[in-house]
Amino acid sequence: MTLDSINAVLQLCCMTAIPISKRGTITLPPEVRRALGLDAAANPMMLLELRNGGVFLQPAEAMPVRDIPLETLQQWISEDERGAESFWEKAGKA
Repeated sequence: MTLDSINAVLQLCCMTAIPISKRGTITLPPEVRRALGLDAAANPMMLLELRNGGVFLQPAEAMPVRDIPLETLQQWISEDERGAESFWEKAGKA
């Protein structure tokens, strides 16, 4: 994504009110979808994160585990195990 497309998204988002349906559904304006590359995705998805009383949306992509390189999977597992060890160390000291 280029800086121009990011700025276009920021300007649009900061100046556009997006209605929310009774079911909680929102529709991203076409300009935002295009700028984020969502129109080109086969199954567009967004990650949603609550931050400081607001919502942060980020484009996401799903891929089958079989398509992820083994080295990447091993790295993720190792990082997860280190994080779990750190959590339990801190929890044991509490």
